[in-house]
Amino acid sequence: MFLTDVKVGQLRTNCYIIADEDTKECAVIDPGDDYEYIVDTLEKYNLKPTYILITHGHYDHIAEVNKIRDKYTAKVICHEEAVPFLDSEMLNGGFFSGRSVSAINDQIVKEYDIIKLGNIDIKALHVPGHAPGSVCYYIESENIVFTGDTLFKDTIGITDIFPYGDHDLLVKNIKEKLITLPLSTIVYPGHGSYTTIESEVNNNYFLKHKG
Repeated sequence: MFLTDVKVGQLRTNCYIIADEDTKECAVIDPGDDYEYIVDTLEKYNLKPTYILITHGHYDHIAEVNKIRDKYTAKVICHEEAVPFLDSEMLNGGFFSGRSVSAINDQIVKEYDIIKLGNIDIKALHVPGHAPGSVCYYIESENIVFTGDTLFKDTIGITDIFPYGDHDLLVKNIKEKLITLPLSTIVYPGHGSYTTIESEVNNNYFLKHKG
């Protein structure tokens, strides 16, 4: 499997580009800014997205969804609970960036649904807490999981900026759905550097302590 990380926007969001190297089918995960940079990367590797996968509906993860969708006729996929965020600046936080942010959704993904990207199976894990409809994308065959803003290296997603954040729910879901993955699983978060499930089990304060 091909994988590259494009860091975009002021918040340095990790926009991941993945592809099946046999079929060349490609997906873009969280195109949150810097449209031309993302397109240049796709063209550099001669890739055309089949899907745009949204981990959650915050502006720094969706701002360039429509442009990528329109250019490549890619299907935009997110969880049902994330849909209201796509066209509401009050929910997606677009007002923080000083720009109007909206996105169009084409397909709903539910818990444990499988998205077929060529020969790659991408499993959806519903892990709300940071935001409703937060989804992590797990590829068992590659031993990797894309966690958006749920789980980071040595920390977890924030829950105190918007009223819908729920710290206890986030910790509960991480423990039930992410920490239960194989310890060697590589975690690719929405910001910052990658980590592993084993490292987070051993070092993440929020997963060791309550509250």
